[in-house]
Amino acid sequence: MSRRENSMEVSPLQLKSILEREECEVVLVDVREKIEFEDWNIEGSVNIPLSQSGFAQRVREHVARQSVLTICSHGTRSMLAAETLRREGIEARSLSGGLVGWGKVYTSAAVPLRDSETTLLQIRRMSKGCASYIIASGGECVVVDPSSKIEEYLNIARNEEFEITHVIDTHKHADHISGAKTLAEATAATLHLNPMDSYRFDEFKPLEDDSRISLGRKNVSITAIHTPGHTKGSISLLVSDEALLTGDTMFLDGVGRPDIHEDPIANAMQLYDTCCRMVTRLNPRIKVLPAHFASGAQLLSPQALTAPLHEISQRNGFGSRSQEEFLNLVLQNRRPSQQITRQYSRLTPARLCSMYVTRICSKRAQTIASSNPRCSDNGFVANPVDSHGTTLTVASGSTTRSV
Repeated sequence: MSRRENSMEVSPLQLKSILEREECEVVLVDVREKIEFEDWNIEGSVNIPLSQSGFAQRVREHVARQSVLTICSHGTRSMLAAETLRREGIEARSLSGGLVGWGKVYTSAAVPLRDSETTLLQIRRMSKGCASYIIASGGECVVVDPSSKIEEYLNIARNEEFEITHVIDTHKHADHISGAKTLAEATAATLHLNPMDSYRFDEFKPLEDDSRISLGRKNVSITAIHTPGHTKGSISLLVSDEALLTGDTMFLDGVGRPDIHEDPIANAMQLYDTCCRMVTRLNPRIKVLPAHFASGAQLLSPQALTAPLHEISQRNGFGSRSQEEFLNLVLQNRRPSQQITRQYSRLTPARLCSMYVTRICSKRAQTIASSNPRCSDNGFVANPVDSHGTTLTVASGSTTRSV
């Protein structure tokens, strides 16, 4: 790469640093076509397709005197766009590696715990809004819901001097390929999965209701709670009665989809029972830590994104809303399968993860069409989920809390 090309590019990590500043002095201009932009984009970016006539003038009108960072999928079109803008006297650079490169950027934050000898880290993937967790004590650690980019977890463990002894998936993921199996093999750690989610291999230790994992000299307890509804085998993890890792069962502002597998009505009924059981039996002040965040969440926050269980319960009406009301909200406006099928070519897993939240707390709700990506099976890509999707009810606004 020439010096000129290098000076015209911003790396994904540099972009992360730019966005972390209180006042971002750069305008993010996504130069892809509208349909591509709608499928997946960096929050806060504006879509001005390079292919449209008057591209440079449209950018000039939008950015005033600010500098521009152009974005595309892999960094090719965005480089061409940056060169075009520079010829027109507009300060512009390109995101190297594009959105693919941005997809490899993570940020992490510690979750405050009363036990000073236990470390709980929330690791957020910027492009997808999904989260993994590391629980550590006495030099040992458990990695929960790792993505396929296992280097992130290996680096953290190495830097913190943790030995990865256990790897867990809270459920069979449908929006990305899990890295659990690969990470367990790379570290000789024990892989824990719930067999109710029907994996294509059996080299794991069954993780079922009330299964327990102990860490370190203090035997820090991690207890599995069977929380079905999103999938049959969904598991939540209780960490010393202080934190609850809920996977895709319960989010900070809603619940997981019950319609990605067969019999969505039965799944939704099960999800309702699961949520009500959680809020009545668990400590109302326990910190909920989900595996996904909705669009608009403060993914760059230096603090963990969490909320106490009682706030999530009040927000979503668990205990006050009847099962019938819950089912009507979660399953309403279901789309015919052929309508969903037509969307497959347009929707990426990253775009889909923002559709995983079914927020049921707002009366002024808007609907978004759901679709199903190819399911991941801990390193193996399974067949596409049945295309009988639903339209999800989504509340306006985000109530994510940083602590």
